[in-house]
Amino acid sequence: YEISECLVGSEMCIRDRGLCSTAQLARIESGVRSAEKLLFDSLYERLGKNTERFTAYLDCDEYERLLARIRICCCIDEGRYSDAREQIAAYRKATKNNIHMQYLCLAECELMQKTGSSVSACKDKLMEGIRCTYPEFDIDNIAGYYLSRLEMLLVQQYVNCIEQSGQKDRAGKLYGDILDCLDSGRYEQSERERLYGYVGYRLMKYYLSLIHISEPTRHSLIS
Repeated sequence: YEISECLVGSEMCIRDRGLCSTAQLARIESGVRSAEKLLFDSLYERLGKNTERFTAYLDCDEYERLLARIRICCCIDEGRYSDAREQIAAYRKATKNNIHMQYLCLAECELMQKTGSSVSACKDKLMEGIRCTYPEFDIDNIAGYYLSRLEMLLVQQYVNCIEQSGQKDRAGKLYGDILDCLDSGRYEQSERERLYGYVGYRLMKYYLSLIHISEPTRHSLIS
């Protein structure tokens, strides 16, 4: 399936911002060059499409970067935080690509959360990641952006940090904004279902806290 078949059109002028240069996108659209897997995924996900239906063939460099990302995740999951920092530092030296930098910011934030960093520091790291592709990103205007899955994860975690900082009403509004974005018709059903669960759960907990129901009833509703 040629990426050019799904990317051609004026709407991509607003959906490719920050992901690649206009010249690079033109070469991809025309079929002159192929897109790296992370770039393909991000472009296609901004169209609201699920990329898991495609088989991807990676060159050696891409495959090595994939293995590096897996190693970073494994180190964090297994509590080998020093190893994770070393892996992240090595990855950062190997690429300056915006999308790879976004991935690193998300991984670094998870590492920071597990090692006791402040909520404020985690928020800053997440916003750094979001602004790799949207330099002027405004969290209060989520509907104004086309978000890839990685960008959406960064935004979700940023709102979660707002909630953790005690701004529960603001976080509740932003969770609602994200769900409105997912329900707007931009995302196909399978992609929407993948992204919907976490935000829906957080918003439900917020609404339950507003009506002050008893804890036993709260647990029965959640389960």
